Amino acid sequence: MRVLPLFPLQLVVFPNEKVNLHIFEPRYKKLIRHCEENSENFGIIPYIKGKIIDAGTELELVSIYNLELDGSCDVELLGKRVFHVVDFNYPVKQDDYLNGKIEFSTDITVPPSSTLNADKLNITSIDPADTATIFGTNSSGDSTLHIRIGNGVGDKLAIESYNGSSATELLS
Repeated sequence: MRVLPLFPLQLVVFPNEKVNLHIFEPRYKKLIRHCEENSENFGIIPYIKGKIIDAGTELELVSIYNLELDGSCDVELLGKRVFHVVDFNYPVKQDDYLNGKIEFSTDITVPPSSTLNADKLNITSIDPADTATIFGTNSSGDSTLHIRIGNGVGDKLAIESYNGSSATELLS
């Protein structure tokens, strides 16, 4: 088991997906500095309707640019591996960031060409085992990705659109 810095966002990131973010909150400026100074990755976990999901994607910090005097910056990230959060380590101070003990998922298949530039993605309703199935079509054919998302999320979780650089989540 490994401890990973976590960044809750209203965003689902896939392995091999490139993501650009503007970092401006003190706790996340601290997280980015930590990852840069220690050559470490961090995880983005979905934060939907006030709930943190206990699964996410590890991200590699590719570059930092547009660095401002106050420490805010833009970052280029690359999705690496999907993980499940076994235990959250909540920050004691307001300017600290969330950490979690994680386990990487080994049963996830991502297409070999891989940015999963899907024409269409849908997450079906969550089964009792708390697994959502994402169906997508890409240039190599059909792909399926299983993500454990945890208890109490709701009846349905859906990705409304995916354009290769971002996904929009929708709970209904």
